[in-house]
Amino acid sequence: MSDARPALVSVGVAVGAVWAIGDSVTRSEWGSVPGRWHGLALCLYLLGGGAVLGMLALALRVATRTRLLRWAFAGAFTVLVCVLVLVSRAGSLSVAGSARAALTSLAYAAVFVASAAVTMRWIASGGIRRRGMVAVALGVTLYVDLTVLVSLYEWAHRLLECGAAGLTAALARDGLSRRPRLRAALTFIGAVCALTGIAALPWREAFLDEASYLEQQPRYLGRAVMRVESLFTKRPIATRDSSAAAPSSSADVEEDIPQVDPKWRDPPPESAAAWAASHRVRRDRRFNVIVYYVDSLRADVAFDPKVMPNVAAFADANISFRRAYATGSDTVNSLPALLHGRVNAPFHDQDLLSVADRAHVRRRLVIAQSASRFLLNQLPGFAWPERIEVPDHAPDRKVWGYGADQSTAGQIVDAGLTFIEQAEGEPYLLWLFNFDVHAWRELTKEFLDERATALRVPKQGALDWRYRVSARSVDEQFARLMQELKASGALQNTAVVFVADHGEAVGENGFWMHSTHLWESLVRVPLIMRVPGVGKARIDKPVSGVDVGVTLARCFDPAADLMDFHGDDLMSFVGDPKLARRLPIVMMAQTKTTTTRIGLVEDRWRLVLPMESRRPTLFDATQPKSDERNLVSKHRSRAARMTSELLNSPVAIGKSLSK
Repeated sequence: MSDARPALVSVGVAVGAVWAIGDSVTRSEWGSVPGRWHGLALCLYLLGGGAVLGMLALALRVATRTRLLRWAFAGAFTVLVCVLVLVSRAGSLSVAGSARAALTSLAYAAVFVASAAVTMRWIASGGIRRRGMVAVALGVTLYVDLTVLVSLYEWAHRLLECGAAGLTAALARDGLSRRPRLRAALTFIGAVCALTGIAALPWREAFLDEASYLEQQPRYLGRAVMRVESLFTKRPIATRDSSAAAPSSSADVEEDIPQVDPKWRDPPPESAAAWAASHRVRRDRRFNVIVYYVDSLRADVAFDPKVMPNVAAFADANISFRRAYATGSDTVNSLPALLHGRVNAPFHDQDLLSVADRAHVRRRLVIAQSASRFLLNQLPGFAWPERIEVPDHAPDRKVWGYGADQSTAGQIVDAGLTFIEQAEGEPYLLWLFNFDVHAWRELTKEFLDERATALRVPKQGALDWRYRVSARSVDEQFARLMQELKASGALQNTAVVFVADHGEAVGENGFWMHSTHLWESLVRVPLIMRVPGVGKARIDKPVSGVDVGVTLARCFDPAADLMDFHGDDLMSFVGDPKLARRLPIVMMAQTKTTTTRIGLVEDRWRLVLPMESRRPTLFDATQPKSDERNLVSKHRSRAARMTSELLNSPVAIGKSLSK
């Protein structure tokens, strides 16, 4: 047993090194994170791996002397894991939740121990072939954890992380057992990292301020920073009741969050200046409305003439809101706000559909079948008097949210044009719900190949080829719709809106879909309007998805009151871009039903508050790759004020706010 202690410390250092290297190698761009953060990843994991396995070595050295001590060690280890879990989650879990958390943590620890022990025995009785097989299994496990399942299932991440740690430990223990010099060197490195970590404690706040943006990057480095933060922060916001006062500092958020500000329950009235600006633009005219809605379309893609030339041209010729933000990074949190104009609130009798109903306007939704079935289950209030479902998958194919493999963009436009032709002078609201971009991973390769060839979409590009082809195909169908509307004369009395509900990560930080985060790529969306009689305008002022509902409601009722909406009439900003908003722009991100982040946009600033760490991050949206630089340390007073405003909003409560 004389070598147990240095061997296990060096194994822990080796585990940390493998994870840090895996974190860097699997990023979409090697240089996407500054070099000092690669070094940070290495130090954190060397420190963590060496310290944990070093302490385990010391315990084993004592515990293996007698059977009684072995049982005592096992019991102490169990109690230690449970205590650490309960302390870290203090106040945020019920008794039953605490018990489940402790048992779950023990299960993860068991996965690590079992994978390491079984693997060590298996490779000890074999040769190089078995070691190679374990190395391949380790590589696959790391790849899946760091690319395929990023930000999807926390339990799966922890399971794979523990399993990968066990495999790495077994390989390292086997390799280092015959290399005493390397073992000694790694043990020395682990000791240096430990001393460095202890010496750096007085500067931990500055470190966490600068490194906190890495929490948004759901790889091993981001997880390491989150775990370090958990040592110096209190319980999460997500499960706390609202009360008390706003935080006085931006360093972190105190124990309690404030009550929702009354202005969210009873929004302030529209100012005389805003009403006058809107009236100058609208001139009290009424229009039909066509909403060309694209699920999961990023703003940078929609405005890029190389990817979506027709939409980009449409934006240049009409009213283009270049900084429009969704109220959520998934459809369930963003779509309702587009219609009813309220944040985190149920459908109400003053939303867009209700105003259209009282104005005797026909309301028809044309939507892909799988999207329709999903929304009927998740958002029962998204009910339309007339609904046309376009099949997007074979009848025997199981689809729920994802999985539809047939394009519907062309059929949706066909159904919309047929409806307009049959309307015969009746006022209408037509919502064309495009789902092709959302299904960019599932659409058949035959369809994508044909579209890419016909539309000359190159293989090389900034984003995934499948996503770009899907977007270009939708772009072509939008152009066809506009050509038909122009030819028929329908554009003379019809407002056309091009909008998306949220964006898509498309591999950013290893994340391929949406939800969970509040990156610019996920919450900044295209919003373009063509209104008869209104010239082109580019609005760089931040606007929100909640503004769409009230703006369109006034196409049917120019006197519609804003008192029931959280949003503002976008036409007032066209008339006077300097007007102030009545309420701030807020947003939220969820994983399934758990709120993971909340955010607020003010001028060029976007503040994001992770619900676990409770340490605000502040980004300047005018800077390239803005999500990579947290500016809290340079703008503490602004961050503190924005955090207070955010915590007084409906997204901080995590439940529906109704009047």
